[in-house]
Order: sequence, then C-alpha cells, then structure tokens
Amino acid sequence: MKATPLSFKKAVALELWRRQQAITCKEHPLRQLFWECTLRCDLRCRHCGSDCKMLPENKDMPKEDFLRVLDSIAQKTDPHKVFVVISGGEPLMRRDLEVCGRAIYEKGFPWGMVTNGLHLTPQRWQGLLKAGIHSMSISLDGLEEAHNWMRGNEKSFQMVSQALDMLVAKSDFLFDIVTCVNRRNYATLDEIKDFLITKGVKRWRLFTVFPVGRAALDPMMRLTDEEFRGVFDYIKRTREEGRIRVDYGCEGFLGNYEGEVRSRLFSCQAGITVGSVMADGAIGACASIRADYHQGNIYEDDFMDVWENRYLPYRNREWMKTDECATCKYFRYCRGNGMHLRDKEGKLLFCHLHRLNSENNKREYHMKVRFNYWYNAVLTVLLSMLGYSCSLSDPDGPVEYGTPSANFEVKGCVTDEAGVPVQGIKTLVKLVETYGNKVHVEGMDSVLTSESGNYQLKYGGSAFDRRMKLIVKDIDGPANGGQFKSDTLDIDFDKAVKVKNGDGHWFMGDYEITKNVQLKKEQ
Repeated sequence: MKATPLSFKKAVALELWRRQQAITCKEHPLRQLFWECTLRCDLRCRHCGSDCKMLPENKDMPKEDFLRVLDSIAQKTDPHKVFVVISGGEPLMRRDLEVCGRAIYEKGFPWGMVTNGLHLTPQRWQGLLKAGIHSMSISLDGLEEAHNWMRGNEKSFQMVSQALDMLVAKSDFLFDIVTCVNRRNYATLDEIKDFLITKGVKRWRLFTVFPVGRAALDPMMRLTDEEFRGVFDYIKRTREEGRIRVDYGCEGFLGNYEGEVRSRLFSCQAGITVGSVMADGAIGACASIRADYHQGNIYEDDFMDVWENRYLPYRNREWMKTDECATCKYFRYCRGNGMHLRDKEGKLLFCHLHRLNSENNKREYHMKVRFNYWYNAVLTVLLSMLGYSCSLSDPDGPVEYGTPSANFEVKGCVTDEAGVPVQGIKTLVKLVETYGNKVHVEGMDSVLTSESGNYQLKYGGSAFDRRMKLIVKDIDGPANGGQFKSDTLDIDFDKAVKVKNGDGHWFMGDYEITKNVQLKKEQ
C-alpha cells in the first residue's frame, strides 16, 4: 500500500504541539474537574461505558463532601479557571442538582453538566439557569427511531428535541450535541445534521465507541473499517461547509486527520489538566478511566495534595511503550492514546491509527513521517530559534501554537442612574465570532455584582480580541433596587493596564481593564 507522508506543515504543527504539551504536563494546572454526582440513571443505553443502573439504593455523594473538595482547590488555584462538569449516571436524577450547582457557582467555580435530556423539563431548565449553569452537553444519537433504540426509551427523542428548543432560545448559552456513531445511524449523519441545523444548534460532537461497558458486547456499536474512516471524512466535509461547527471527540491520535477533524491536535489531558471525583469519593481523571488508575479518595486524602503529588502514570507515560506501542514511531505524538483505553494490566484496548491503517480498509491510507536523523535535528534547532512556547492561561486548555494570548481581568462597579450600587447583576464577557458566513455568540464565565455593586471577571484568550463584549443583565427582577435594562458594552482595550509581563514569546502578559456601568430602569 502506497505511503502518504505528512506534509511539512503538519509535521511542524505536531512537533510544536508535542513541545507545548510537555510544558503543560510539567505544570499540570487543574482546568477541568468532573464530579460523578450520582450512579443512578433513568435510561439503559446500549453503549454505556459506566454501565449505570436504575437502582434507587445507589447513594448519591452528599454535596457537602464535594464542596469540601472545591475549598481545597480554591486554596491553591483560582476557582474561575477550574470548570466543574457534573456527570453521572444522570445528574437530573438528583433533586438537589440546582442547589448543588448554585453552591458551586457561589464558590467561584463555573460549572456545566452532561445529560441525556430525558428529564430536562422547562421548570428544571429555569432552575439550572438561576443556579448559574454555564454549559451543557446533550446526547442525540439519531432521529426518533434510531435515538430511541439506542437509549431504550420511546420518549427520549421527544424530550431531547424539546430540550434543544429551550437551549437554542437562550441565545448566549453554550452547549453542544454529542452523537455516538454506530452501525445503525452512520448512514443518516446528514439527516441528523440537517435536523440540528434546522433546530438552530451551532455545535455538534461525534465520537465512536470504545470497547468497554455494554458497547463491548454489542456488534451494532462497532463500525466497519470503511465506516470508521468515513466518520472522519464526513467531519472534514461538514467543517468545510461551515453550516455547523462539528468536531470529533477528544480521544485518539488520528494521523493525517490531525488538525482537520477537531479544533485541537490530539493529547490526552487526563491527570494533566483534567481531574475527577467519583461517586464513591475516588480521585481520578476522566470518568471513563477504570478504577485501577484512581489516585486516592476524598474521604482519606486532600484532593489538591493528591493532584500535586500523585498522578505519575498520567504524567509520565513511558510505561505505555509496550506491545505495538513499543516500536511505533508515532508514540512521540500519541503518547499511548487515551488512558481510558488501557486495561488493568496497562494493555491498549484500541488504537485509532492502527484501525485507520487496517489492511482491510479498501481505501488508501498510511502515515509515514519522513523524519530521519538530520531532519529531526534541523527541525529541533528551527523550533528553538523561533522560540515557540505555550500559555496555560486559557481555562479551556493550552493556547494553540503561534497564537498571541493574554490574561485579562475586567472589573468595575454597576450602579443605577443616581449612582447607587446595584447588587445581584449578572456580568459576563461574551465572544462574538463569525464562521460559515454567520455571526455566532458565546457566553463565558459570569459573576454577580456584590453588595457594593462591584464585579470582577477573569479570562484568557487571544490578545486584545475586540470581539469580546461586556454583558450586564438583571436576573433577580424587582429585588435589589428594581428591574433594570440589560446592556452590552465594548471592552476598553485601549485603557488596558499591564500588571504582569509575558514570556517574551506568544504570551503577552496580564492586563486589567476597569469598566464602570450605569444601568437604566425598565419603564
């Protein structure tokens, strides 16, 4: 089979990304924390990796226990930079979910959740918004027949469709739809896409099943070699269309598809920027990783002590260089694939690159990077001369290579027209961007004004990005001085004050911007 080498551009990108990820691993800043708040679930999905049960005796973790973990984290890092993802089971099985979310929000941590949407009623949706929810991922695995088959409930599609209408109606709310591609829905991806676009959905994430949980025993979950490759070709075409933002899931090094089917190059962030607290108190990384790789337990250990001093199997993955990984020339980029794809003995359960290179695949594909000794040496010197590095300021992960970035703190006081401070006003920074010839808006972290009317917002991203806007909203009605009109204001980057220098390369430093706001009352 004829080889298809990586282009020079892609080879350079992978080398830069590898160097960047080495820095991230060394510093291992906690950026995302999963909380498995319950093992209870209201569905019995065919592909479930958790293999959760509809059993009432499964006890939920008391919220106070998890809040103590957040207190531990807040002592060592800025809570605004750690995004809490509530998962399960099904989080909506908890009747106190909104109370939990509000408590997380009040401690300064932005939070979101992963849900199947079956019980996302209008009442619960409004309750979650009031609790400060920032984002949501909802599963949709096909149109009505295929989705209900996958989820094992005849009402599931109807409830997801209703949930989408509610989320889309909240124009500044950030969410995505997650689809598990299988033998049954593969041929209908275009229909699913058209349905989502018609609904007004902006983000779609596709993933393929890995062999754990119920999926390992179901042949309908395993795509053929041709279909497996077809998923990535489909994502490339859809991204080129620009009608909806689509990405492949975070797992797997994909060879020549790297940089073409998702917004980042591959790297497993488990135990590096991603941690988790499981329902039994176990301290881990991604919730999909088997218990053999847990690092402690919150009922016996301090979370941040574990985060700072353990996780060696996650941060030094040389132990993964066994079996087919031992001689693989792409291990330098892949680092042994995702931790969730390792069994208890450390053996790799699934290799994406191997599957893409399968001899059974009728289409031509083979990756061969033509790096001999001198080429590697020249490239290493070139990268050093260019001085590429990375910034860890972005709460969503390391900044992409070659992108100027900075940290910003936008602060000020919100008053009424008489100059009286207004408490409880929601303030947030918003990104307005254009893709697919359309304008799209994303909300970021938000905080409420204090009793003295003050607010303080922090974010990291592209340096002096004038697409960023400051949004202020009255969310508590007539309380705290009356009902006020919402307002959208430009951020005064020209008045930004540098408070900390950058690294001399792509990271430009820390800046403060003061923006006082005067609100008008509703008539």
